Amino acid sequence: MNKQPTYRIVSYESSLEDSWIRCKALSYLYSRFNDQIEPKKDTYTSEDGYSEALELVALNENNEVIGILDIGIFDGDQNKSYPYVTHLEKGSYMDIIAVHPDYQKMGIAQNLITEALNVLRSKRIDYLAIFTRDDEAANNLYKKLGATLLAKNHRVKGTPKEMNQSIGSFVVNKEAKKIEVSDSEGNELPYVYDSGYYWVYNPENVELFDIEDCMCENSYVLYL
Repeated sequence: MNKQPTYRIVSYESSLEDSWIRCKALSYLYSRFNDQIEPKKDTYTSEDGYSEALELVALNENNEVIGILDIGIFDGDQNKSYPYVTHLEKGSYMDIIAVHPDYQKMGIAQNLITEALNVLRSKRIDYLAIFTRDDEAANNLYKKLGATLLAKNHRVKGTPKEMNQSIGSFVVNKEAKKIEVSDSEGNELPYVYDSGYYWVYNPENVELFDIEDCMCENSYVLYL
């Protein structure tokens, strides 16, 4: 599309689910989140650690969903246990931001986020946690909005050259802007395995793999 589209931002309604699913699928198909395409709308419940959700959509003149923003607002337990921000009481998490490929690079994502930030501030939410991968446009947008990079890691699909069977836990080193993984005795581990991928928190350890695919993942926080 060559001209700025006419659209409006409204709260999500269940009657938009089919259009919502199509928008997310097409947006994610051409992104580093193509493993997150699902045939249903995401939901936010207390079982997931959320007290409520802020779900916005951008609709074009034909009432088709061309932009999506889902933010979960943490409940009390999640606020206490969230490892990236420990000094504030009320947090939220940007779970989905997606714009239909025909409408990208037109400011829709930024307008969705701006609208959401106004709502979050009215609810006296302290911060918005943001997770993204190595998409330059997305990372630049979050930095432009004032988000702070807290940590980064690499998500590797491949085969370790030497297998490590240790089970580790991670902590967020905010000063170094990285995640550190160690076993039960406090020894640093080069990676952990979960859901078909290896999570590597020191970039030097990426060399330990015969790699099929590798992406960088970034965790930000936007203080409100």
